[in-house]
Amino acid sequence: MPSKQQYNSVKPTAPNSNSNYSFTLSPSNETIKADIEKLRAIFAPRNINPPLGWPALRDFECKHGIILPEPYRTFVAEIANGCRDGPPEYGLKPLSNSGDMSGLGEGRLALPFPLTERWIWEHDPELPQGFPTSAIDEDGEADIFGRGCLYLGTEGCGMDWYLIISGEHRGQIWHLSGEGAAPFGAPFGFTKAQPGFAGWVFHWAAGKNLLWESDEEDEEQTDDQEGDSSRMKHAPI
Repeated sequence: MPSKQQYNSVKPTAPNSNSNYSFTLSPSNETIKADIEKLRAIFAPRNINPPLGWPALRDFECKHGIILPEPYRTFVAEIANGCRDGPPEYGLKPLSNSGDMSGLGEGRLALPFPLTERWIWEHDPELPQGFPTSAIDEDGEADIFGRGCLYLGTEGCGMDWYLIISGEHRGQIWHLSGEGAAPFGAPFGFTKAQPGFAGWVFHWAAGKNLLWESDEEDEEQTDDQEGDSSRMKHAPI
């Protein structure tokens, strides 16, 4: 079972190319631009922190040996370095605080995030098939928290959200807690939402609960189904 703890620093390495990974987000420039403009509109009236700016963002990337995925990268540099309104429930954390919350040592963000599918270790403590041996610590525990993933914020009660920075799921959003871990977005079956940072924000901005499936199919219930109209299934964990 993975454990949250402070990790030793490792030597930063150059970012890995993820172009061959099936779940790495590789949207076109036009899609990125469109998502960024939507993000600007969503956060314009919100209680945001000032954007970090490109020089400070590049300093962060250099320190950790990574390049942040878009559109989060431009979002932090030009729109907002955190937002007290959310997402998630207790606010979107500033980039400068993310490392502290994740227990990051230098270079850990450059290590590949080891999961590619949902794992509820509370019910199944055995390591998933194919789990990389490089992500098993000296105590035989899975090294997940802070490895290739950036802390974004919490829903409370240890239910946290991370942006994957390195590895097969680069650019995806994952929900991690003391019970397990799961990816967010339509490709993974827990919601119809667009995957990645932009889709995560759009889902929240539409007033939908990030932890529950509550998409269009739930709004199209017929009258004789109203008794069971909620149909909201716990999504990630």
